[in-house]
Amino acid sequence: MRVAVVNQHPSVALGGSETQCALIAAGLARRGHAVRYVAVGGAVPGDRQAGAAEVVDVPHDARQVVAACAAFAPDVVYWRIGRWGLRIVARAARRHGFRLVLVSSSDDDLRRTPPSRSVRSGIVGRVVERGLTVTRAWWSFGALRHLDLIVVNNRDHLGRIRTVRTVHIPNGVDARTGSFNWPRRYVAWVANLKPVKRPEACIPLAESLAPLGVDLLMVGRIQVAGYERFEDPERLPSNLHYLGPLPQEEVNAVLAGAAVHLHTCLPEGFPNVFIQAWWQGTPSVSLGFDPGGLIAEHGLGAVCGDDPERFAADVARLLGDEGLRRSAGLRAQAFARREFDPEAAVERLVSELQRP
Repeated sequence: MRVAVVNQHPSVALGGSETQCALIAAGLARRGHAVRYVAVGGAVPGDRQAGAAEVVDVPHDARQVVAACAAFAPDVVYWRIGRWGLRIVARAARRHGFRLVLVSSSDDDLRRTPPSRSVRSGIVGRVVERGLTVTRAWWSFGALRHLDLIVVNNRDHLGRIRTVRTVHIPNGVDARTGSFNWPRRYVAWVANLKPVKRPEACIPLAESLAPLGVDLLMVGRIQVAGYERFEDPERLPSNLHYLGPLPQEEVNAVLAGAAVHLHTCLPEGFPNVFIQAWWQGTPSVSLGFDPGGLIAEHGLGAVCGDDPERFAADVARLLGDEGLRRSAGLRAQAFARREFDPEAAVERLVSELQRP
């Protein structure tokens, strides 16, 4: 097959979907398929491969993205950048004769109208922003009926769109681990800093952990103004340490050394960080989101019903009972290695793409 993978490039936006695209592109190329990674917004010189046979830079313009895909004459366009530009690429798919696959990275990709998550101050600004969001969402939602396939990474999202064949393919993970050392016992939070990730929930949690002699490490890029306070140690509890963005292998090492992985994000698709933590044998304590109900079903940590007091109590409970923490970590590790093999994910994808 000839497959065009469309997303931001992991060298400029190292999030879960970009990491997955790099793994998928590499896996397809290893199997002899021709792959073009259409890097929306460009890629960093010297870090352009992402495992793909070819990386092409395009600006954040849907028509230029379509042109970069069409010039490759793909059999399939693997679209993993949400519903942005989807109507334009759907029209192009009919015109150029390629199959269009939407890979959902978030619950929002499959909603007619996403929930309000405005960061604007002032009623007028929020109302205007919400109006624009709803209008764009309704417009792009209509493009879903033109898709050939939807891939979801969270089993709870099956059946959301009944007019298009939808399959569940779990994420894979690159589990290679670099070097990381920290002088004290710690728990780890890994995500980019923006409202949907709720990084502010780490501050009271860190305060509750201070008497236990436990540090809270935060890893990720600040993506929204207002979170710069995390760069100023004077404005944080003394045991909360913001490390900024780190390379993937070092992130894996941070999670491997953590006593507990912390998750505070609002519901999404299936965040990679769960898989990264579980693969390293580190249990998760989630403030609210349990993807596919797996943490509760398989005993991979704890889910706290969006209750901050329970969040602090469950983290302290695992920290105080090594046998409980270790057994949860071993279950998480066995589960991750059984369910989130990247090679199995590529094989399943190839099989679905080659179906008539």
